[in-house]
Amino acid sequence: MPTAKSMIQPIENEIVNILNDYVYGYDEDSLRNIVLDLIFKKGYDITIYYPSEIEVRVIDLDLLILFPKTKKLGRDEYKKCISDGSLYNNNNEYSIGIFLDFKLHDYKRFMLTIITNQHKESKEFFFGGHESLFNERIENYTLNMILNTIKNR
Repeated sequence: MPTAKSMIQPIENEIVNILNDYVYGYDEDSLRNIVLDLIFKKGYDITIYYPSEIEVRVIDLDLLILFPKTKKLGRDEYKKCISDGSLYNNNNEYSIGIFLDFKLHDYKRFMLTIITNQHKESKEFFFGGHESLFNERIENYTLNMILNTIKNR
């Protein structure tokens, strides 16, 4: 008599094959734990950069609990750093810069940029949900981008 696990396994394998890049764990695995474990095992150093005028919004983010190393920049320095990587010219292959920016007066739009010594990826996100979910959404977007950056190295 087949067990439930043996009956589920072929379907699970098919789903994983189709959704490969979107599967990060099983059962009790959380995205947060998977990414933090990967960061720890590989020895990544992560810094969050943000423009000073959005500090009020940034200091409420749970990301600062996960990645407490931050650097507040003036708007011009922030823009220069994003465009030419001048602040983030780092030869350490295990260093990741997370650049977080909100559109002034429109905190439902934000730009997330991940920079390593070999890779730069930026995405603009819009959040239309309830304010209480905003923090979680930013964390999930950031963790997904970090996971993809590390997996693609």
